[in-house]
Amino acid sequence: MALTVNDLITEAVSQYNDELQDDSDYARIKIATWIKYANSALRSLVLVRPDSSVKRTSVQLAAGTHQDVPAEAIRLLAINRNMGTDGSTVGRIITPIGTELLNLTNQLWHQATAKTYIDHYMLDDENPRSFFVTPPVHATTAVYVEMEYSWIPTVYTATTDAIVVSDVYANPMIAWMLYKAYTVDDEEVNFQKGQAHLTEFMNLLQVELQGGLRVSPTKDE
Repeated sequence: MALTVNDLITEAVSQYNDELQDDSDYARIKIATWIKYANSALRSLVLVRPDSSVKRTSVQLAAGTHQDVPAEAIRLLAINRNMGTDGSTVGRIITPIGTELLNLTNQLWHQATAKTYIDHYMLDDENPRSFFVTPPVHATTAVYVEMEYSWIPTVYTATTDAIVVSDVYANPMIAWMLYKAYTVDDEEVNFQKGQAHLTEFMNLLQVELQGGLRVSPTKDE
């Protein structure tokens, strides 16, 4: 059975040493705020580990070589195969290729004859939501590909909501929620506890802690 937001909150509250009051809400941090922290944890998880939430679907490409991922996507992960003009007809395999290599071997690849299929795609390291394809996509015939991208699939609104991602990410999400809980407190000791949970979050995901994350979040996030 998949874990729920309530499972995350229960564990976070236990470590935060909060108490359930008579009105079925917690004394120090309210349930509604914990739900916000759970949403923050999900967003941060997907940003740090894009592979934690992956969608695989047919996507129609734009004409030409430059492409953008769907609006809901955070980062392109892979393009697997052509999917015909209808989005459901399986076609030839698509493989990644380096832009530098293609530029060296074919300087006119942007001006090549447009096709109703693509052979290769190139990731844009500076913009994970943008990529290039070759040959150029036909301007009047629909071209679909099977694409994998990371995305945030839901916004938690209740404690009964499933956490959506795999249960293996529960502990990092709890660590992030505790980071949020402690670092909204002005007391230095609690801020330091918050930073410790931020480090725990990154360590659990086996990602190097970046200086830009060492900030105090606001209470309404």
